[in-house]
Amino acid sequence: MTLILEDLPGLMDRMRWPVAARLMRRWFGGPAWPMPGELKEPRTRPALSRISRVHIDDQIVTMAWARRFPRVGEAMSRLDLLWASPAGRGLLRDRIDRLPMRMSESPWQFGDLGAGAVVVDDCYGALGRVTMKIAVSGMVMTQGSDRVIEVDRTGIYILDTYEFLDDQPLGHWNRDGISRSRVTAAMDLLGTSLHPDIPLSRPAGDPGTSADDGTYAVSNRSFRNWRDANGRGADFFVVSDVAITRLPTPVRITI
Repeated sequence: MTLILEDLPGLMDRMRWPVAARLMRRWFGGPAWPMPGELKEPRTRPALSRISRVHIDDQIVTMAWARRFPRVGEAMSRLDLLWASPAGRGLLRDRIDRLPMRMSESPWQFGDLGAGAVVVDDCYGALGRVTMKIAVSGMVMTQGSDRVIEVDRTGIYILDTYEFLDDQPLGHWNRDGISRSRVTAAMDLLGTSLHPDIPLSRPAGDPGTSADDGTYAVSNRSFRNWRDANGRGADFFVVSDVAITRLPTPVRITI
């Protein structure tokens, strides 16, 4: 039987990519909604609190799952080291200055943490190159004419988009899953393919694959075309829980 685009989540299950499969099934199951470009870009995106919950998934991806992948753990360690760098401290000062409590003479709390090389695995299938954020929380105190920020906790979380806005290649697929051959990897890198695009639907009386090897090229365009043909396919935001670290010694920054 000819492979079609909607078969990909089932292949992901067989490949032991359960999170990637759940995210893709959510996309297939939603009413057609292409994410506006300005929502994808962090510089033009409003706060998540102003985006309809219909377009946000905060259940499928968890930090416990993400941390199982070594490159995620390494990136988290780098974030923990770099947030208190001179650039990070400057950004924190700017953020504090924009908060409504900035002139208070009493201590006040800020931050609400309650609220490389490509490796082809469940993490890559789910999110591609993972986008992680770091937040901090603590107290702001006034000491004489200075204000002191005392950070006692950090929190790392994933905030990403699940959309198909550009023409990114998404690999070559067959009944065994995603092809890992050097030839198809090179074609993905170059944005070309010797294989046909994956069919969007199975023809009546489908006899199965023909003379080719049943390998098909998949790209973002495949999903956009499927959405146009079926009236379904909802882009959405992916938000994880927060991995909180309590600092053994609070970090103090004078403003």
